[in-house]
Amino acid sequence: IVVLADNTKIGLETMCQTVPLHQISILITDEGADLQEVAAIREVGVQVKVGVVRGRPAGGGGVGGRPAGDAG
Repeated sequence: IVVLADNTKIGLETMCQTVPLHQISILITDEGADLQEVAAIREVGVQVKVGVVRGRPAGGGGVGGRPAGDAG
């Protein structure tokens, strides 16, 4: 399963879960995602790809500063 979710959805706990984390193969998000949340997601074996959103100021406190798809 591939999930596309912007930074506002990463680490968010809701009453309804759409896909359990252990079923996700790839998560695609933006550079605003919290670094600790991204690390925790990677620890369970999910490949995380981070894209840069054009027009957004750099340095949002997340994964920013890396080329699109090159978050490690």
